Amino acid sequence: MQELFSLKGKAALVTGGCRGIGRMMAEGLLRAGATVWVTGRDDRFVTEAAAEMSEIGPCHGLVAELSHKQGITDLSASITEQVPTLNILINNAAVYVVGSLEESDYDSFNQLLQLNTSAAFELTRQLLPALKKASKDKDPARVINISSNIALTHCAWHSWGYATAKNALQHLTVMLASELTSQGINVNAIAPGTFDTRMLDGWRDENGDFDISKVGIPMGRFGEAEDMQGVVTLLCARGGAFISGAVIPVDGASAVRPMS
Repeated sequence: MQELFSLKGKAALVTGGCRGIGRMMAEGLLRAGATVWVTGRDDRFVTEAAAEMSEIGPCHGLVAELSHKQGITDLSASITEQVPTLNILINNAAVYVVGSLEESDYDSFNQLLQLNTSAAFELTRQLLPALKKASKDKDPARVINISSNIALTHCAWHSWGYATAKNALQHLTVMLASELTSQGINVNAIAPGTFDTRMLDGWRDENGDFDISKVGIPMGRFGEAEDMQGVVTLLCARGGAFISGAVIPVDGASAVRPMS
């Protein structure tokens, strides 16, 4: 049974893997035996995060700016130079902005689409050769796009560009799975709910606390690291080899809660 969920010998790239949900997943992959590369924008922060995670397993940091095509191309070149055979790509890097319709504008909307959707498309496209090299019979390469349960609900908290981009990312996931599964690359999406990360900072009170009752999670708690680590390990390991084209909510049933 342990072999079904082992990632020993696999190489994984997690964009935005230095903090928040990205770091939760990176640490989970390391604990399952993978060698992990994580990206971030700040060189010092990336170096420190990779060093800390190296206490769990082999972890390497790459500075990357994914808000434009050249940055994506640079990252693709860097990772393929270090690991020409890539088993796992997790498109997690994202920006979250909340504002009224009047406060939003064309440029900010497009910036959110670029980083949250277009970057995942382009990085996946550029890394196809490395992913195809990793594919084996009954153990395909994996692409996992990190969406959000905000794309599954009736209300998006005025996150106009973010919610739209995440919804588009989910449809992109299905399209990629339709194209790539027969080529030995599984493509799935995870739609996390509310986790206690920096993305909640704008909703905290003066003491830095967040009132969980405001978000109506039926399970009555925030998501925790183990919740993301369990599902991402499943999707990347032999035990999840027959799953492709799925969007999996990890949100304590928030997306399906009754409307009040």
